[in-house]
Amino acid sequence: MDKLQQPEFELSAFFEMKPDLVCIAGKDGFFKNINQAVIDKLGYTKEELFETPISSFIFSEQGDVT
Repeated sequence: MDKLQQPEFELSAFFEMKPDLVCIAGKDGFFKNINQAVIDKLGYTKEELFETPISSFIFSEQGDVT
């Protein structure tokens, strides 16, 4: 494996090993990467989560804080 692929592999392993909810969000307001814990907790498919703006998962009472 060359050095350019190594960090991507390590990040992938980190995502899958963590029992906590882990995600990467883009500046466009959408998930860029999520682990299985996010999928399990939110109850959506991976595709649905990538197609839905993150803001739609925030309770309106917490919107200002978030």
